[in-house]
Amino acid sequence: MKKSTVKSIAFAVAVCISALSWNVRGAEIATASDFVAAMSQDSAGSHALTADIDLADSAYTTVPNFTGTLDGQGHAITGLGAQSLFVTNAGHVANLTIDGAVSGVNTEWKADSTAGIFCVVCDGGDFVGCKVAGYTLRVSTAGYGGLFAGIAYEGSVFSSCSTDVGCVVRSATANATVGCFVGYITCNVAEGTIAGFTDCTNNATILVTSGDYSARGKGGFVGKIDNVVSTSIPEVAFVRCVNAGTMSQSAKLSRLGGFVGTVGGNGEKQQDGIIRFVDCTNESDITASNSQSSCAAGFVAHASSISLEFSGCVNRGNILCAATAGGFVGEISEYGKSVGNGSILFNSANYGNVTGTNNVGGLVGTVSWNAGYNRGQLHVRNCATYGSITTGEEGNAGQIMAKASSGTSNGVIIEFTNVWVPTSRLYTSSTKEPVVTSVQAADAEGYDQSKACKALDAVAESTEGYERWMLGRLGDDLIAPELACFVTQPWAAGFRVFLR
Repeated sequence: MKKSTVKSIAFAVAVCISALSWNVRGAEIATASDFVAAMSQDSAGSHALTADIDLADSAYTTVPNFTGTLDGQGHAITGLGAQSLFVTNAGHVANLTIDGAVSGVNTEWKADSTAGIFCVVCDGGDFVGCKVAGYTLRVSTAGYGGLFAGIAYEGSVFSSCSTDVGCVVRSATANATVGCFVGYITCNVAEGTIAGFTDCTNNATILVTSGDYSARGKGGFVGKIDNVVSTSIPEVAFVRCVNAGTMSQSAKLSRLGGFVGTVGGNGEKQQDGIIRFVDCTNESDITASNSQSSCAAGFVAHASSISLEFSGCVNRGNILCAATAGGFVGEISEYGKSVGNGSILFNSANYGNVTGTNNVGGLVGTVSWNAGYNRGQLHVRNCATYGSITTGEEGNAGQIMAKASSGTSNGVIIEFTNVWVPTSRLYTSSTKEPVVTSVQAADAEGYDQSKACKALDAVAESTEGYERWMLGRLGDDLIAPELACFVTQPWAAGFRVFLR
């Protein structure tokens, strides 16, 4: 990515990123009794752990409202059991691990209506360098659950945070919304950043069982994002984040996304803001096996009336849904959109196989516009998709998208520019004809991989912000143009090697 583009992106998401250097020296905490006293007597003060703290036999009870600073200094709190660290965090928590494992077994944390290990409601709080380990979060009511927070309101920041590979998030009831970081993100103001995730990694597993029959979202980071209404800035931003947790759903109707389950709901018209992903990766296989599943995708399962922007992102997981599936986005539904440039995929690639029975796209499953508005846009620029695209006999499939419907006015724009695909079936059906420029398909007559790579690279070199292309080897059989930012170095065991 060129420097000017990096600078502009960095400026746009700066309000979402915490780059603080934590070195708190306030009240030093060395024992469980110290911790209980500090939190009960001065929840607005500055505190620092000087040792691991075991609260199992202490008198600690959840602090109602934390507004101070707590620096774990690399230490862990254990023995918290099935209670939150705080009810509401409006302060700063850094370098702290909350570990629920006892003798190698996870603590089972059952959610009531809103639940999170760090806090039940995260209200403007910051988390830097924090981790949740050793918990099984079971959401068995119609509420919101996340390993960090049940709900996050505007101003919430997560930087260099993670969930442990041993953590499990389970949903087994109707109308539950779960995320491995946050169950539900929402905003109470007209303009302002809701939440930012920077350098964060999810390793936790999501398991959604057959008892869940709602269309609520399940996501590797966030279950649902709502009330996104800003017209000027990215209200939710993910920067250099990775989803690596296994995600499996045997329930019907739920929306399962590697990062976000759902944005908005079933056609909410108040959505008008921006959600941005910069240099993010989904490594996880996403599986929604129920025959009445709704949608699944590597990043966002369902988005209603929102601008989704992807830059430098990659999906490496296989996506399987018994309905609609997309390498990046399952469903985009536009109602009353008037902000920005619509949804954009830029300098991004899908390596995973995408399988479904309805609408299956290498990047996007389906896009639909409300006929009364007709302002939706989808731009795919300098991208590639490599995996197989498979659907049922009556389904729609496309290397870029499966289907676009409702919307024929000049305000509706579908654009595919400088893209590499294995077959020339870019989409199955669209009521608005896409504008296709410099798309290289491996099944085209006279296709030559070296010439295709040079053609793509020529456009990239002459276009501001476009990543360069190189010829790469993918697996044992396929040699194809690849964005240089995703080509593995020659010493990486031959998975992908430079050929020129």
